[in-house]
Amino acid sequence: MNICLIASGMSIHIRRWADFLQERGHELHILGNFPATVPGARVWNLYSKSRYGQAAYVISLRRARRLLQDIRPDIVHFHYLGGNSLYVSAARSIRPSPVIVATPWGSDVYKAGPCRKALCKRLLNRSDRILTTSTSMVSFLHEAFDQDLHKMAAYSWGVDLKLFAPLTREIRRQLRTELELPEDGFIIFSPRVMAPLYRTELIVQAFRSARQVRSDIFLVLLEGGTSGRKQLARYQHQVRTQTLDIETSVRIIEGRLAPEEIAKYYQSADCIVSTPVSDQRSSSILEALACGADVILSPIPVAFEIRQEGYEVTILPEATVDHLKHSLLQMVAVPAVIRQERHETNWKLIREAENWENQARKIEAEYEALLGLRDNIRRAGGHGGPCSGNPDSPLRTKA
Repeated sequence: MNICLIASGMSIHIRRWADFLQERGHELHILGNFPATVPGARVWNLYSKSRYGQAAYVISLRRARRLLQDIRPDIVHFHYLGGNSLYVSAARSIRPSPVIVATPWGSDVYKAGPCRKALCKRLLNRSDRILTTSTSMVSFLHEAFDQDLHKMAAYSWGVDLKLFAPLTREIRRQLRTELELPEDGFIIFSPRVMAPLYRTELIVQAFRSARQVRSDIFLVLLEGGTSGRKQLARYQHQVRTQTLDIETSVRIIEGRLAPEEIAKYYQSADCIVSTPVSDQRSSSILEALACGADVILSPIPVAFEIRQEGYEVTILPEATVDHLKHSLLQMVAVPAVIRQERHETNWKLIREAENWENQARKIEAEYEALLGLRDNIRRAGGHGGPCSGNPDSPLRTKA
């Protein structure tokens, strides 16, 4: 298949997905507003959002249309819905029309203002298939964006089990030495980027308060870079300032980490904290569970979904400093034998249900089914689409 991802090539998730598609023999293109290089893929850089802000999407529209007409993909898959939702009109201008797939990531739709919501709904309406990572997102899109349930499906992105797996106690101690982390301390890792969406300031404040009770705890924060955004840079500076008087107990990892490196921090950590305002089914949480870390989550729908599936996770009653402090202190006090039982339960579930290669093949099968349906309809001379409001889709019935 000839596949074009409308996405940021800087994303670890997109790079992993690109590797898989290329290994399966597909022709892969990535089109986006965040300049990047992805080995083996043809990356078409549009005007940079870091330089031009939101205007980058508008001034890129003509170039996006020209590139898509030249590429003539079978599949156009939008990852993360926002300004790039504008490009659906460019994709629909191609003849014959490609299959359009949309995957919201969470913050793009959960907290969308009126303008973004209108853009996202336009893309969703004109898509042939909507693929999410959680059933809670399916329900949200049905209720908030009036999307047909038959048009949507949920597939976890899964975990690379070759990379994310538990270690023996001895290897784990050696890894802490390699990373220059306290060998006998209780290590707390925040794997989400340092941003308001993930409430990093709440994590720092709760850690500071908990440290007054337990001096043996240690915090690792992932900065994640700013992509040139001044507001994000100011927020990260504020968070760093809050750690100055406890800097001997805090490690801030600058920039982005490759999957091989982030796996080491999961494997060396005792506890992972993720407190987003909103989220889909996060690969980072599944990877942490695979590596044998305890997990503390904010009380959002996808967290309860994960717990219902049998995973042993702690969900805060409310995402507040006091509740997180209390949970951290409770976690430190849990006997080792109970923690080991949790880890074994989580690892068993991950192996059975979250193998990345199996999950990726399910998405590939979705592509193939959609293309098969499109081609059958074309041979029959049909027109129209599977959803109302999508008259220019080559599909006629629901996927």
